[in-house]
Amino acid sequence: MPERIHRIQRRKFFRLRAPVGTEISFFVKPEVEERGTVRDYSLGGVAFLMGRGVFLKPGDQLKGLTLRIVEGGKRLEIPISLAVVRRVQADFYHGQSLCALEFLEYPEAAKKAFNQHIFEQQRSLLRRVKK
Repeated sequence: MPERIHRIQRRKFFRLRAPVGTEISFFVKPEVEERGTVRDYSLGGVAFLMGRGVFLKPGDQLKGLTLRIVEGGKRLEIPISLAVVRRVQADFYHGQSLCALEFLEYPEAAKKAFNQHIFEQQRSLLRRVKK
């Protein structure tokens, strides 16, 4: 039996499962807004389900995104200035594709509010685990 087990941490940010109703919106073309159902998120990015008519590929850059997180009866809106598509898994769920984005730029105030939200969610999860 080894004396120690080392675990390699691959993620830079703590990832949270998204509450029902959480979505991300972005513009593929200047006049065409698309929306996706968020599966999970972190300070560094998001994984979401895309509709059938949306075609993204790894390396695509998206500007002017908005992440809307449902919190109780309220919505927390996080503006994301720039993100890049890191992964697309076609036909993941009922014809929808799973897409992973990495956030590259967002306003400092938004980052602070988002970080606070994630911290509060972590504390809530830890309280539930300790019970």
